[in-house]
Amino acid sequence: MAPRLKHRLDDVVRALVTPRAEPGALPLVDAAARFRPDDRSAVSSSSAFLLALAGSGRAWEHLSAAAEGGDAVAAFLADGLRRIEDEVEGLVGREPALAERLEALAGFLEREDAGSSVDELAERIWSVFFPEGVGIRGHEEERAAELRARRAIDINGPGPAVTDAARQVLFTVNLLLTGPPAGVEVDDLALPSEITEALRDPGSQMFWYDHPVQIGIDAPSSELRYGLMAMDRGMAFERERGAHRPLRVVVSLSTTHVALEGIARPYLEHEVREMGGLEHLELYAFGEADAERLVAEVLAPAAEVFLDRPDARELLGVLGVRGPYGRHHSFGKAIAAIWHVLIDPEVAATFKTDLDHSWPQNELVSETGASLLEHFAFPLWGATGVDAEGRRVELGGFAAALVNEADIDQGLFTIDVPVPDRPPEADELVFWSALPQGLSTLAEASTRYGIDGPDGLTTAIERVHVHAGTVGILVEALRRHRPFTPSFVGRAEDQAYILSTLWESEPRLAHVHHRELIQRHDKKAFAGAAIEAARVGTWVGDHERLLLFSELARHLGPGREEVKSVAGPFTGAFISEIPVTVTLLRLTVKAGALAANGAGVEAEELLAMAAERLGRRLAFVEGGELAERLDAERRGWDLLYETLGELERRLAAGDPEAERLTDRARRVVAACAVG
Repeated sequence: MAPRLKHRLDDVVRALVTPRAEPGALPLVDAAARFRPDDRSAVSSSSAFLLALAGSGRAWEHLSAAAEGGDAVAAFLADGLRRIEDEVEGLVGREPALAERLEALAGFLEREDAGSSVDELAERIWSVFFPEGVGIRGHEEERAAELRARRAIDINGPGPAVTDAARQVLFTVNLLLTGPPAGVEVDDLALPSEITEALRDPGSQMFWYDHPVQIGIDAPSSELRYGLMAMDRGMAFERERGAHRPLRVVVSLSTTHVALEGIARPYLEHEVREMGGLEHLELYAFGEADAERLVAEVLAPAAEVFLDRPDARELLGVLGVRGPYGRHHSFGKAIAAIWHVLIDPEVAATFKTDLDHSWPQNELVSETGASLLEHFAFPLWGATGVDAEGRRVELGGFAAALVNEADIDQGLFTIDVPVPDRPPEADELVFWSALPQGLSTLAEASTRYGIDGPDGLTTAIERVHVHAGTVGILVEALRRHRPFTPSFVGRAEDQAYILSTLWESEPRLAHVHHRELIQRHDKKAFAGAAIEAARVGTWVGDHERLLLFSELARHLGPGREEVKSVAGPFTGAFISEIPVTVTLLRLTVKAGALAANGAGVEAEELLAMAAERLGRRLAFVEGGELAERLDAERRGWDLLYETLGELERRLAAGDPEAERLTDRARRVVAACAVG
């Protein structure tokens, strides 16, 4: 017998997946049309899940039998039904408002004309599953003004200006590598033999990224070549305007398969040679082994000797680049503090860029009067102020902006992620992240000082919604506040990084909006094949994000609801009170819509990958491992910065052991130089 879902969730789902006489936006998918009792396909199991969620005993029996027969997708979905029952029943007992919203939605869906207006239908469904979407469409400017008011900062102290970005700012970029494009024979690639041999049997894929660089991809489609050459051209422009040295760039090397780690550096070096070198960049590439050397040879011995920490090697293992986005994102920030203490004290900040970005130098000079590096002399970076809630903040971070390559002809300040102006698709009627993303971009990332409200001198905008490749942070802010992204976060690592210090004692760390430092987002111009190849993995990652952020928020600050409120609308949308319910309903509606539109193969791939990855994530969240890892990683980052502080103090005093460890660090870094 199917789990009995009280409080009318079953009635709601039945209305969403059952055809009706009146034409319109309902059903979202026709679950019965693709449910076959003798069919063990993933799409049939997904349809059975929706029907069982709607109360069908026959569908539940099919799903249970398939699960008992060893079908992984069916087992994942059958287990999901039990989880949904526990989640909804448990929450309704604590939050009667959810029962009221479910009752109101069920009542609306009983109307014959419920699907006649897609806008009204969307708002009603979102009220239960996606409250951040309610009230945006048709009220974009009003909602943006409200959000700007929430993000306002009154400035009461100037920041420490960066006067020479090429000298003071360490740029970072992450190179994400995967195997060759589908259908390409390894022996046909013109690559060194050590790379070719490693590609023959890379083993199982362990990590997923949005559009990793495919080893051996044609040069015009290579994000690696495109990004480094674009940065080199941008820096050549800066040299003509008076920059006195090459730009230092730290490249973190992350791979989808652990077996590819050994060839990541050789491949990067091969590609740089094929490009003819990079005249204006000074590259340093760090793989997992290089991070391990820093820990084993420098940081752990320093903590053991100077701080009496026998647990240093284990805790400092947080420093590395292997794994999901969160791990190398934190590395790309912390490396600047390590560089400042052990390599070059003039390094005062770090800035993360992406390989699918370029520097629109001519447009920047024409429309703002300054080049990209000249915009780093930003007086609000490091300033102090008071937020809209009266809390003191230190603007130790800043977030820049993007313009799409296809839109720059319309002007440098063209918004890169507008609020969608099309009707939502089937799964978007459950959860449509692009809607609050567009609103947050309009309110935060697109605000122009002196035009949209704040003057950029006495008042500013705080950024909670950021893009990973446009964020800078001062070394002193890193050392004081110790932000980090948990290494298990595989999507929105930039926003998780900000969440880590959003509720610390005053003054808290904040990121100030910088509207005139603009990079051009070019991924659609050259990386279409890589994006397409990673599309299903990206979808699943988006579902993982909902599960992880919803649980992560329970362990940050005052709790889930407060975090959701402050981080909304975009980041907060992924913090749900019923994350399992929303995730699985969204997933199965997506799969059903794909199948209905002739993309059945893609639907099968989506469900198979989701069963594996989301199943692991649910176990990770529910087993308490997330909370344990979060605590251990926080202690690891605390120890890293404590160790750097002690090393710095002892170096100033002429301690010979500190000097010896510094020499080791310099040898590790020198070995990472490329070219």
